[in-house]
Amino acid sequence: MDDAKTMISFCGINCAGCQAYKATQANDPEALRRVAEGWSSEALPLGPDDVRCEGCQSERVFKWAPNCTTRQCGLARGVENCAQCDDYLCEKLEKQWGMLGEETRATCKATLDELAQRYRA
Repeated sequence: MDDAKTMISFCGINCAGCQAYKATQANDPEALRRVAEGWSSEALPLGPDDVRCEGCQSERVFKWAPNCTTRQCGLARGVENCAQCDDYLCEKLEKQWGMLGEETRATCKATLDELAQRYRA
């Protein structure tokens, strides 16, 4: 993992590769609009301001992030990501991954597993 090109969220998503994060960093309204359009659903309609995100550790996060139990737990425990937690691999994290889809889950788990090995070495 190239640490210079990564910013790992609590659940293992590489924020530096996230379209919302990149559009926020570029301050690109059109890219934010496209992300919002692509991520919107009937249950969670989103506008460009709703997808502005600077990563889980920041105050400026995607509209749903303040309700994310994984993020809430990580902030409360004072860890940078779940791999640093003594309870890594917990039920909260598994539930979070279940909402992300199998491919994203596998990528996030691999990322956090690698980091957990580093932290415990």
